[in-house]
Amino acid sequence: MPDLVTMPFGELERLAEAVQEELDRRRRLNSIPEAVAQMNATYEQAQETADAVPFDPVPHFGHGPGTTVTWDGEEWKNISGAWLTVSPADYPLGWSQQSGLPDDVPQWEPGIDVTAGDLYEYQGTVYRVIQDHATQEGWTPDAVPALYTPQG
Repeated sequence: MPDLVTMPFGELERLAEAVQEELDRRRRLNSIPEAVAQMNATYEQAQETADAVPFDPVPHFGHGPGTTVTWDGEEWKNISGAWLTVSPADYPLGWSQQSGLPDDVPQWEPGIDVTAGDLYEYQGTVYRVIQDHATQEGWTPDAVPALYTPQG
């Protein structure tokens, strides 16, 4: 480390400017998490109040998290946390059907064969089956997101 007492004035000024620039950079870096959180909150609030848009298979950027689209005559919400350019039929794990769910959805229970696309109610929530399988104890819809996605 240089001796500040004997450092020429010009070098001392340049060092002071460099220190100030570094302090400013650190302040900006420290403010980033708060700014990102605010942007996320603003985005989520906008998605909650937005009307459904027609599904476009290849929109400019895709359909963002929380976006509700109209697809196959029903409303579907992007629950993936990512921007999607594929339909609920192509990526059922990423979409939750918001309208048009039947009133008479059967109760989930262990020991039945289920098929992808089937709907079952479990503890008051309707789930869509993602993969064909036989249900079993411990593999409840709320516990195995690889097999079921919540709807509504």
